[in-house]
Amino acid sequence: MFPKALWMKEWKHSKVVSFGLFVVFMLGYPISAGLNIDSWRMMKEQRGGFWEEQAYYAINEQFSPGFYGYIAVGVMILLVGFLIGLEKNTKRHDFMMALPFSRTQIFATKYAFGLIVMSLSYSLSFTLGYLVIYQSEFRDLIDLVNITDAFFIPLAGYFVIYSFLMLIGAIAGEIKSQILLSIIFLFFLQGFLVLLSMFSEIHGLNLQIFELDFIFEDLFWFSYLNIMTDSNIVIPLLFGIIFTALAWFCYQRSPSEHSGEFLMFRQLHPLFAVGIPICSALLGGLIVISVIPYNSGEGLKIMVYWIGFLVAMFFSWKVTKRLLRM
Repeated sequence: MFPKALWMKEWKHSKVVSFGLFVVFMLGYPISAGLNIDSWRMMKEQRGGFWEEQAYYAINEQFSPGFYGYIAVGVMILLVGFLIGLEKNTKRHDFMMALPFSRTQIFATKYAFGLIVMSLSYSLSFTLGYLVIYQSEFRDLIDLVNITDAFFIPLAGYFVIYSFLMLIGAIAGEIKSQILLSIIFLFFLQGFLVLLSMFSEIHGLNLQIFELDFIFEDLFWFSYLNIMTDSNIVIPLLFGIIFTALAWFCYQRSPSEHSGEFLMFRQLHPLFAVGIPICSALLGGLIVISVIPYNSGEGLKIMVYWIGFLVAMFFSWKVTKRLLRM
């Protein structure tokens, strides 16, 4: 299922990024824990009362990925880009398809390699961070944290994000478009609804978009990188499996002749040809209207909004046409 030659190939081309991901997790857990212990010790000595109030938040923030979690996702985008997108920019993709391995074996090796790198790096770093605190005078603070949730909920978040990135990699035709689409679509659903909400507000409509908690909380994958929020671990696991199946399906059926283009599937061109200008127009209108005074008349706001909307739509349409011809 996982030929040694494929493992060695993936390791050769992705080892630097893999090590970078490990370093980010190490910074986020054991190194961060060591630095925080000094800060906690000073705070406890100088501001004992304040420390008692903040101890719960301090220890939970330590076990939340936080800033380093976002950096880790950025490195994961690069890792998936090296696993899938980079070879599409060169003749290596055609060479891979000519090897005596099935596409299922190739995809499974790529997927397993990245998943193992992410899981082992995270697990080792989390364990070391736990041990750093456990051997310190602040070991009692660990009782304030649900360690099981603190470990598995972010891991489930990384799993669903990684699986989604693999799906984008199977659809994109080269590494630059893969990285761009990965960044956009990680925030697309919530971002599009925010733009739609602003459009409705400017035009006097009353769309209760922000009341869609399932979309803005459960389906916002970065929310699982904060252990102080109530999270249902089943949702990222379920969607991670769905994204994995879709990624395998797309990789199996991706036409090799479109390697190096913006998208591997020409069937998606009409969707992107319409979607990119519309989303850009909504964003352009919002950006332009932000420069006028808040207390301006409704008529002026609508007029300025539509100027930005149409200008952004025109230029994004021109750019989209060039992208889809790549």
